[in-house]
Amino acid sequence: MREVALADGEKIRYDRLLLATGAEPVRLSIPGANLPQVHTLRSLADCRAIIARAKTARSAVVLGASFIGLEVAAALRAREIEVHVVAPEKRPMERILVADG
Repeated sequence: MREVALADGEKIRYDRLLLATGAEPVRLSIPGANLPQVHTLRSLADCRAIIARAKTARSAVVLGASFIGLEVAAALRAREIEVHVVAPEKRPMERILVADG
């Protein structure tokens, strides 16, 4: 059994841990964004849909190079799918890990 220590010193035991950042996904406003092969990851159902599509996929494009996008890319690569990560930043996780100035 593992545990998480909270800021007040309380410890919570767990078998499995899900870290949810609470960020809202950016919804695409371009033609084709509502096609059945376009997925947003926000729930277990979304995850299952992506896994189901991955069973027959040879390649995928992941929009976003933060934690969720890179985790999706890694999971797809583990299934031997060619993955292209697209993001507006020059480096993965740049907005999160690179300090301004």
